[in-house]
Amino acid sequence: MKKNRRKTSLCFFLFAFALCLNAGCAQGKAVEAAPEKSAPEASAAIAYDPAAIRMPEAAGRVVMEKNGAYMDASNAAEGYVMVRCDAGGKLHKVGVSTDDAAYYYTLPKDGGFIVCPLQMGDGSYTVQVYEQVAGTQYSPLSKWALDVKLSDGTLPYLYPNQFVDYRATDETVRVSFTQCAGVASDRAKAEKLYSFVAGEIAYDYDKAKTVQDGYLPAPDRTLQEKKGICFDYAALLAAMLRVQNIPARLQMGELSPDGIYHAWNLVCIDDLWYLMDATLDGQGYKDENYTAVKNY
Repeated sequence: MKKNRRKTSLCFFLFAFALCLNAGCAQGKAVEAAPEKSAPEASAAIAYDPAAIRMPEAAGRVVMEKNGAYMDASNAAEGYVMVRCDAGGKLHKVGVSTDDAAYYYTLPKDGGFIVCPLQMGDGSYTVQVYEQVAGTQYSPLSKWALDVKLSDGTLPYLYPNQFVDYRATDETVRVSFTQCAGVASDRAKAEKLYSFVAGEIAYDYDKAKTVQDGYLPAPDRTLQEKKGICFDYAALLAAMLRVQNIPARLQMGELSPDGIYHAWNLVCIDDLWYLMDATLDGQGYKDENYTAVKNY
C-alpha cells in the first residue's frame, strides 16, 4: 500500500555519540558493501515455533569480569557479546569499538545482560564499560580486548539487540509468521513484510515532535498502536525479517535533500543487500538520497 502523504517531519530525535560506518545505499538493486560471507540459506515457509527462533544467550563459556562489569563472549562468532554491570543504582554505558567505528549502549540498572552486536565484522574489538559521574559525564570502569572471527558476516543482523528488540514469543514474531504463511522464498517474504509494515503503520507526527534523546523502539508497541516514527518502522520490519532468517540491518543516517536524520532497512536477499524504507514508501527517494552512518 502506498502512502501519499509526505512524512519528512520525522526523526527529530538526537543521539549523543559520534557518527560512524558510512555506507552507500540502494533501492531496488544491490548495495556496494565490504566483502562478507554469504547469508544463511533461504528457508521455505515454516510454521511459527518460538523454540526455533534465534535468540542470544549468555552461555557462560567465555566470561570476563572487572570492577563489577561482565562480558560474556561465548557467542562472539555468532555476531554478538552480552554485557552487564552490577549497577548499584548508578547508570552505566558500554562502548563497542574497532579502529573504524564505535557504538554505545545503555546498560539496565537491574544488572541484566544486554546484547551488543559485532556489526563491524571480523577483527579486533574493544569493549569498555563506563560509569556515570554526573549528567553526561562518564568515567571508564572496565575494558576488554576481543578478537572476532564471525561464522557468517550476516549474523549480527539475525539476532535482537537494544535497537531491534524482540522475544521469541512476542506478537511481532507471531505476526511475521502469519504474514509469511505459505510464502517460500526470502524475496517474497521480504516483500510481504515490507508491504505489511508500510500499509499497517501510520506515521506519528506528535511523537516526532516530542521524542527524547535515548528513545528506543519496541516492535510490539508499534504493532499495538499501529503508529510510530521512522525508527519504529525500521525496528519493526527488521525484527519481522530476522525471525524469518533474513538478515536485516536497521540503518540510521541522513536523508537528502531534506537534511533530516532518518531510519530505514537494508535487507539481504540472495547475497545482495537492498534498501527498504517502509516509512517513506512510494515517496520516490533514490540511492543518492540515503547516507548511512549507523548499522544495528
